[in-house]
Formats: sequence, structure tokens, C-alpha cells
Amino acid sequence: MYQKTSFKTLLDRYLEGSCTPEEEALLARFFEQSGEQQKPAHLSEQDQARMFMAFRDSPRFSGQPVKRSLLVSMFRYRVWKVAVWQAAAVLLLLLGFWGWDKVSRSGKMIAYKQISNPKGTVSKVMLPDSTEVILNANSSLSYAVDFSENRELQLTGEALFNVSKDETHPFIIHTAGGIHTKVLGTSFTIRSYDNLPETRITVISGRIQVQHADTVLGILSSNERVVYNRQGGGSRHDIVADANKQAGWIRGQWEYENMSLQELQALLFNYYNIHVIAHGPAQQYLIANANMNFTSRQSAEDIINIFCNTANCHYKWLNHATVEVY
Repeated sequence: MYQKTSFKTLLDRYLEGSCTPEEEALLARFFEQSGEQQKPAHLSEQDQARMFMAFRDSPRFSGQPVKRSLLVSMFRYRVWKVAVWQAAAVLLLLLGFWGWDKVSRSGKMIAYKQISNPKGTVSKVMLPDSTEVILNANSSLSYAVDFSENRELQLTGEALFNVSKDETHPFIIHTAGGIHTKVLGTSFTIRSYDNLPETRITVISGRIQVQHADTVLGILSSNERVVYNRQGGGSRHDIVADANKQAGWIRGQWEYENMSLQELQALLFNYYNIHVIAHGPAQQYLIANANMNFTSRQSAEDIINIFCNTANCHYKWLNHATVEVY
């Protein structure tokens, strides 16, 4: 169906960002329909690194995210027939199960493995260095394949870490907004969901250092917490009565101090797949000025009702998965 030169030209045009919508659709159909019975092409590590850098440096990927529709098509495409299509194979490898690979300053490619939790699911993960991670609903983390030697990972969402002590290999977690949490051996939680404006790091035992870029936000011990506002850039250092309660979600229990509408939205979306919408600035800043305690045994209706009774607002269901607060 495709000649070598026409496919390569089409792929090059996509990388340059000069494809028309029709050409992108053609490229997507190619990945969906091609060669089910062919053997995968093999690339050396050097070729993979070279091809990755070509994709990485392409204007197509430097300024905007890759279009999801084409990525889905590439992910479904599992085999390659000729060497000229190897670039697509490398892109699949980089964007699929292993997540984004990185090239170190030495030019060596570092492979990252990604683990994701769907909404409503909490799971336990054992990292290669024997660190235990309990990953909250709608959360993901990625870590290097050689994690025992390179103990750095990326977290989106929320997790509890019981870090295996290794003084020669510091444990570092990167979260949105340029926040880096460094430990040697401890137990702590991090909450950094994209749909919440704050990143919260709470220590259950041990000590950790939290920093933003080159600025240290705090060195925390048991029952201490740093809250960083990713929108405004400010941070605060709190003392909490019982840090274990901050990790109540691992037992299906959620405790909030002065629960905000954004926290309500995150809770119902992450665990119940319910969208909570609000219109107008007054509704966006709703707060229930009380300590709120919920459990997974409660329905979404119960949680919304309690929040609105406390925050002095009203709600109505627009459909089975959307509720409006006003």
C-alpha cells in the first residue's frame, strides 16, 4: 500500500509539523492496518539513541504534545516490515510501556518504566531497591530500569513511600511544579494531582528534604508537612497531629481540613469517576469550614450532600456522571 519513499516523506513531514489533517489521518491508518504477521525490526542501542534524539529535537515535539489520536494508532501498530519504518518503531518504544526515555549527558539512553493506576484503584508496588510504594487512585509513577543505581522517579497523583535505606544512592521524587523530595530512608506521602493547585508532602517517620529548583523549602521530620502552591509559588511548613491520617486513603478513608471545592472535585473524579462542575468565581472558591471525614463505603451522593450542607451551597445532577454545584 505504501512505498518506502512516500512513507518516509510522510513521517518527515509529520515530525516537521507540516502534515495536513488528511496526511495525519493517512499516517494513522497506516499504523492501524499494517503488517500483523511481520517480525519486529531490531535497532541497536546506538541507533535507538540516534533516532530518539531525532524525534526529541524535532520541532513537532519541542513545542506541543503529540496528538493523542496518532499516538494511539502508533501504539496499536506492533510490527515493522522495512528498515525505513524503524523510526516509528523507536517512537512506539519511547511512548509506550516504558514511557519517555531520556538521554544522559554522556549520550547513553536511560529507559524508564511507568506504572499507572486507574480511577478507584489503590495498589501496592515494590520497586527494584525493595522500596514499597502504595499508589493512590488515578496516579502514576515512572522510574529507571536500573533503579537500584539510579533512585529517581516521577510521580503524578498521590503515593505513600516506605523507602529502603541506601546512603550511597539518595531517593529522589520529582513532581509537578519543579518540586523535588530527597530522602535516605523514611516513610512519607506526596499528593500532587494535576487537578489540584497544591503539592503536599507529609512525613510519617524519618527525615526528608523538599526543594523547589535550587531553593530548599524545608527539612521535615515526623508529623511535619510542606504545602507548595504551584499556581502562586508560595509554600508553608505545617505541624500535623497525626501524619498517618494523611495516608488514610490506603484504608479507604479520607480526612480533610476545611475541604475546598477543588478537593471535592478531585476526590469524586479519582474514586467515583464523577465530574463536579461549578460556574462563577464565588462557586470556584467554596470551602467547607470543618473537618470532613469520608470513607469508601459512602456514595458520591452522600459526600456531595455533606459538603454542600457545610459549605452552604446547592447541587444538582446533570447526568449520571456530572453534578453541578451552585
